[in-house]
Parts: sequence; C-alpha cells; structure tokens
Amino acid sequence: MNALPHPHLGWIEQDRLAALDRYGILDTPTERDFDEIVRLAAETFEAPIAVVNLIADGRQWFKAEVGIGARELPLDVSICAHAILQSDTMIVPDTRLDERFICNPLVTAADGLRFYAGALLKTEEGLPLGTVCVLDREPRPEGITEHQRYTLEVLARVVMTQMEMRRIIAQQAAYATRLEAEVRERARSEVRRNALLSIGDSIRSVNSVSDITRTASRIVAQTLGAIRAGFARVDPGGELVTIEADWSADGYASLAGDHRLADYGDLKLSEDAIVVSDVQADETFGLKRDALLSIGVRAMANIPVRDHQGRISLFFAHGAEPREWSPEDLTFLRNAGDRVAASVARIDAEALQQVLNMELSHRMKNTMAMVQAIAKQTLRSVPDQAPVEAFRSRLQALSTAHMSLLQQDWSAAKMHDVVTSVLGTLDRVDRFQIDGPNLKLGARATLSMSLLLHELATNAIKYGALSQPSGTVSVAWLTETNQLILDWRETGGPPAVAPAKGGFGSRLINMGLIGTGGVDLHYLPTGFRARFTAPLSQVSDR
Repeated sequence: MNALPHPHLGWIEQDRLAALDRYGILDTPTERDFDEIVRLAAETFEAPIAVVNLIADGRQWFKAEVGIGARELPLDVSICAHAILQSDTMIVPDTRLDERFICNPLVTAADGLRFYAGALLKTEEGLPLGTVCVLDREPRPEGITEHQRYTLEVLARVVMTQMEMRRIIAQQAAYATRLEAEVRERARSEVRRNALLSIGDSIRSVNSVSDITRTASRIVAQTLGAIRAGFARVDPGGELVTIEADWSADGYASLAGDHRLADYGDLKLSEDAIVVSDVQADETFGLKRDALLSIGVRAMANIPVRDHQGRISLFFAHGAEPREWSPEDLTFLRNAGDRVAASVARIDAEALQQVLNMELSHRMKNTMAMVQAIAKQTLRSVPDQAPVEAFRSRLQALSTAHMSLLQQDWSAAKMHDVVTSVLGTLDRVDRFQIDGPNLKLGARATLSMSLLLHELATNAIKYGALSQPSGTVSVAWLTETNQLILDWRETGGPPAVAPAKGGFGSRLINMGLIGTGGVDLHYLPTGFRARFTAPLSQVSDR
C-alpha cells in the first residue's frame, strides 16, 4: 500500500500498522467470542463464508472464519485490502463485474468468490484495521438490505469492542506482571541488602580469614540460591587460585585449596566478571567442562575484586542448574566480594603488623638494654647512685609504655593495661587498687602517663604508703564532662610531706597526664593524694 493511499482518508499505512500492532492480536489462537460473531454473520446473510479479518503487513490474517479453512492469505489477492480504503461499508454484488477483481484468482477460479460485503473495523482515531465480511460463491445483484448493512456494521463494532477489551485486559495483565516482577525484585533487593548488612555485622569482629570467608560464602550462597560460594586469592601470574574456606550445600564438595584455572577451561582473569549461564552449552570450557560438571557446576559467576594494594581476588558462586545471572546478582556478588576482600586484607595487615611489631620489640629491647649498659658503665664512678637508678627506672617506664603501644600497632593503648604494666614493674600489683574504664590512650598520652605513674609509684615506694608493709595505693579514673579524671590516693603509710625543692620528678608530676598541667596535689597526714585532669579529646589524640 502507498504511504497515503487516499489523501481524503487522512491516515498513512505506518500509523495503521502501528495501531494494529498495539492490539497484540495477530497470530493468536481462535477465540470463542470472535468465532460466534462470524457464525452469526454467516447465518444472518445465509452466506457460506464469513470472516473477521485484519490487514497486516503483506498479508490478510483471519481472527475467525467460516468457510475459508485457512488463517491467512497473501495481500495481493485480498478483497478486504480494498475495503479498508473505503470510508464506509463496501458492497460488491458481482466481483466479476468489478474491474478491481476481474483478474483476482480467488474470483476467476471455478466456484470462485462472486459476492462480497464488508464493514470496517475502525479504531477511535478512524484507522481501519480490517473488516467483518461475508462472501458468497454466487453473485447477489440486488446487494444487501439496509437491515443487513446495519447488522454487519453492528457486528463490526462488536468486534472492535472485543478487541478493545482484549487490549485493555492484556495491558492490565502486563501491568500486573510488571508490578509483580517489581515487587519480587524489591523483595530480592531487600534480601540482598540485608545479606550485605549481615555479612558486615558477621565479619566485622572476626579475626580469622577462614571464619570470614566461610561466613560470607554461606550468606551469599543462601541469598542467591547457589550450591557453593567462596573467596579465592589469585597468584600474580593469574594462573593459580587458592580458595579459602568456602561454603557448599549438602551433597556438594568443598573446593578449599589450590587450583589451576586452566584445569577448568579457557578462563582468563581480567577486570571483567566471568559469567556463565550454562556450562554445558558454553564453548569456553571445551573438553574440560567435565571437570566443572563433576563438581556439580552448571552455572557460575566469578567476580574479580581488587584490593587497595592492587591484588586481585575472586568471589564466586556456583549453580547446579542453568540460570541467568541478573545485573543485580552480579552487583551483590561484587559488593560481598569487596567486603570480604577488605576484611581479609585487614587480617593480613594485622598479621604482618604483628610480625613487624615483634621484630621492632626485639630491637627496642636490645636498644634499651644497650642504653642502660652504656649509662651504667658511664656513670658507675658517680658517688651518688640514686640519680643513676632514677634514670634507669625511667628508661624502664618508657620501655613499658612502648610495649603497650606495640600491642596496639603504635596507634593507641588501653589505659588499664598501661596502669597495670607500669605499676607492676615497681611493686606487687596487689598493693594497688586499680579501677576505671579501659579507655584508649593516644601515643602521646601513653608515654606521658607512663612516666607520671612511674614517678608517683617510685615516690610512694621511697617516701609514701608503699614504704610501709601495710600501705596501699588506690588508682582510680573516670570520665566526666569530656574530661579524664585520675585520682591517686595513698593510705597506710607515713604522713605526706611536700618536697623541700622540686627536681625532675616533681616537674614530671606537675606536667600531668599529657604534659599540659591539670594537677591538684595534697600532702595530708593520712597520705599523699593527687588529682589529674585532661580533655578526653587530647588523651585519645595520636
């Protein structure tokens, strides 16, 4: 047909075909409602043939028919293709007398079509989609009556109503399907989101790589309905992978251990995921697909994960049946892999730091011992050894403080550990009543507090409560209005007397917890008492 068959009709073929397509009716099975309409038309007109036909691109297709015995015909022999070019019902009393059809093989054949009457199937926009028509093998020179015309046009409107209802029902069904799919996807998204939160919560405080990978793999596999999931380290050459503790469903073997990628097919590691919907049908694996099938793998997704040092790991999931991995599935796997890789890197870094700390501790002890030996040899001729001993013990306090920091990677130390370690080097810990929250101290506060506690304890041993067998010292601290408050109380010893002159030890005490003051000293008949305060923000500052 021409793009604009008849200008006065006001439509073009492209629009008409698009309208027909919107009804989604072409090539659908027969339906009772339409079949009853053509039977009624045939009986009403006493005609052997009645059709509900639609003019498609290059063909005439029958939604319902009586007397044809086919579902479609070529458009070049279609009488109805001419009918839709009319503005009203088309009546052809004798086709052999109409120059449009005198060469049509359906007309010229023996027992050919001689009579035609067709009412248009029109959309609300006036686009003709086809006709409801009746045909006879005998001509009807008298044509049809007005009542018959009216009946045929009513049937055409009924067909359009049926098509419109059918279209609306299909739209509603499609909308319901989309809505159901959206609801399912939202539910799956919620499940995946909760799974990622669960992974984060479960592995945050875990200090074992195997516990991290096994826990995360279980959550991922159960979320995706996979038979197996796991985390693998990849060697720098990209040929070997070491699978950490994985998770597999009952009846499926664990793959933990070392593997060669080449044993499972032509798998090349890159920044892109390796996603396989059906191992059986994928040419990537060639003759080696049996290696995967033997461990129950029919579908797989390998997600490369690169850590902050540029090392590549894999997070993988296996399916026992062919499956399509959705973009959401792959994003979930990547997010889970990122979390696991970060936690594994943390454990690896902590293990490396522990080794470095042990080496640093060994060297520091050697250095401190050398300093003390040099001091001892250098100062052995000094008549008054008391300052020498004070120097040695202060070096010991510094060494203890550094050991406390080493246990926390040089970033912070626990206050209770610092207090116990420093005081325990000077006297029995049971002579001290230690009480307070185990706050984190920054490196600066750890060193300052260690020297302060060492000085206080040394004075208590020489002049205060610990100089008497029954004397004790209470060391208590608390936080209040963003301040750290530490109380030192000595009881059971001689009356406290302020020093006549201040030396280095007195200056250390007056510098307080972090070297900035905040000191309140009391020399009482019942014993020495001191209160030290410092802002919490500075105490924890590195």
